[in-house]
Amino acid sequence: MIFAPLPVPVALSPWVEFAWSLEGIPAPLEAIFPDGRCELVFHFGALPHRDGALQSPAFIVGQLTSPVHLEPTGRLVTFGVRLRPAAAGSFLRLPASELEGRFVDLDFLKPAEPTWNALVRALLAHSRNCALPDPALAHAVGLFLATHGTARIDDVARVANLSPRHLDRRFLAHLGLPPKSFARLLRFQSVLRAYQAADWPLWAELALDCGFYDQAHLCTEFRHFAGVPPSQFFRHPSALALLLARP
Repeated sequence: MIFAPLPVPVALSPWVEFAWSLEGIPAPLEAIFPDGRCELVFHFGALPHRDGALQSPAFIVGQLTSPVHLEPTGRLVTFGVRLRPAAAGSFLRLPASELEGRFVDLDFLKPAEPTWNALVRALLAHSRNCALPDPALAHAVGLFLATHGTARIDDVARVANLSPRHLDRRFLAHLGLPPKSFARLLRFQSVLRAYQAADWPLWAELALDCGFYDQAHLCTEFRHFAGVPPSQFFRHPSALALLLARP
């Protein structure tokens, strides 16, 4: 498989965090893990099966809290547009919490031709009617990102000049998850990145480095989001799950 970043126009940067392309034939079964973002996905090649059902050509992936599994039916030619965590509600113009765990067809965003440039034009046209992300929420999200999910929620709310209740409401409306769930996902994702960067560290050390209480806490959280314990996953890791964790 060839996985590559795609150029994103500055005009889309308030909403779009990262864009990517994937071409080739993946393994017979690939796992996709939650990452705390909503994503737009466009298939221009063979449509894979997702947990037994054929995927649509274009869809929104809402916030995931459990893994999904893809089975290819042929060569993939796929574009992905990862929205900034705080920008999903404003870009999609609906409460992001309504999309949690869902894959919703993109009826309003279909490029005229199967190219990245055509998709960018469609995204730009759509963005003209989108509000900018909530600055207080974006600041709060930035604090969680900067600490890889280890910041205390009360501290984040105070620095963002929001009450914990208002912080919770804005996260649900614009990001799609409460702050605690978002922080848990960031710590989980930090395990994937840290494990790739390190030379097979001890699990106990990795747990502390990634903000968990201990190794047992890391294993429990990893199993929740990945469906398997970390020792089992890293023996035969899903290439796609690791590729999507890197950005």
